[in-house]
Amino acid sequence: RTPPELLREIIIVDDSGADHTLDNANEEEIAELALLSPKVKVVHNAERIGCAKSRMVGANMAEGEVLVFVDSHIEMESATWLEHLLVPILENPRTVSTQTIDVIDDLDSKHLYQGKALNFWGIVNENFIFAYQNERFNEANETIEHPSAREPYETPFIPGSLFAIRKDEFFRLGGYDKGLYVWGGENMELALKSWTCGGRLVIVPCSRVGHMFRVHMKETGSRWPPLITAETMQKAGFDADYKTKYKVKGGNFNDFEKIVKWNNIRVLSLWTNDETMQNYNKRTFGSRTLPPDWQQAQEKIKTDPFALEQIQKKKENQCQSFDWFDKHVYMRLTGNHHPLHSSLMKE
Repeated sequence: RTPPELLREIIIVDDSGADHTLDNANEEEIAELALLSPKVKVVHNAERIGCAKSRMVGANMAEGEVLVFVDSHIEMESATWLEHLLVPILENPRTVSTQTIDVIDDLDSKHLYQGKALNFWGIVNENFIFAYQNERFNEANETIEHPSAREPYETPFIPGSLFAIRKDEFFRLGGYDKGLYVWGGENMELALKSWTCGGRLVIVPCSRVGHMFRVHMKETGSRWPPLITAETMQKAGFDADYKTKYKVKGGNFNDFEKIVKWNNIRVLSLWTNDETMQNYNKRTFGSRTLPPDWQQAQEKIKTDPFALEQIQKKKENQCQSFDWFDKHVYMRLTGNHHPLHSSLMKE
C-alpha cells in the first residue's frame, strides 16, 4: 500500500534479544520477511534494549530522507497513506507528522473499526501519559472548536508508535534520549523537544492506520507488560535491591511501572521545569519532593552521558522554555494548561 517509488527501504528491528527467552516471537516469520523484497532489511539486537533505543538503531541505519516509525502491531489502510503524511513535511521540514488511528480487532485481524482518535488532539494526562482530547475550550471552559476532519492540524503530543519526520530533523533534535529504557516517555520527549526547538507536530486525518491493541491477551497468548530483567533495572539506574524500594503513593509498583515512572522523571527533569517536576512528584509520590531512593536515581541524570547529549542539543537549538510550550502550544491548541500546571493542582 506504499508507492514503490517513494519507498527506499523497510528496516525491521527485532528487539527480542539473542536468547529469545523474553517473548514468544516466531523467528522463522521474521526471517521470511527479509525474503519478501530486497528493500527489506532485518537487524537483530544482541540484547533487549527497548523501544527508544531500537528506533535509534533503525534510524541510524536508514538511508532515506524521511523516517517513518511504525510499530509491528500497525497496518496501513490506504494506498495514499504516505502521500498524505508527507505533505505537511514538504510544507515545513521541521514537522513531525502522525497518522490517525483506527482499531484492528486482536481476535480477527480482518475486522477494522474506527478508533477514538479521529478528530482528537494528543495531550498528556495528570500521570504524564499520552491521552486524547476532542474539544478546545475558551476561558469560560466552553467548547469552541473540534479538530479538522480533513486537514492536518497541530497537536501538543502524538502517540509514539506511528509518525514521520525528516532524518536530518530527527537528529537535529538529538534523536531519542538513549537513557530511556523499555517503554514510556519517548513520545512525550520527542514532542517537547520538537515544539520547544523550532518544530511542530501535526495529526493527518487522511493518513489512516489500523492499530492492534492488546485486549484479549489470554486468548491470543500475548503479554503486557513485558518482562523486565534485573540487568535492565540496574542499567536504568535502580539499585540492586529495587524490588523492595522505589515505592509510590498507594504502594509498591511492579518493575515495568517503575521503569515508566523513571522514564517520566527523566523527561520531566530534562524538558520541563522545577514546578512541573514538583507537581508530578506530588501526584505520584504524595510529596513535592522525591523520596530518597528516587531522588538518588534522579541525581544520576546530572552526570549521565546520554542526558548531557540532550542538554547540549537543547543549547545548540536555543530551545524555548516549558512555560513557553504551555502558553504557545498547549493552551493555544487545547484551551487548557497542561495537567501538571500549578493552577490545576488540588491539595
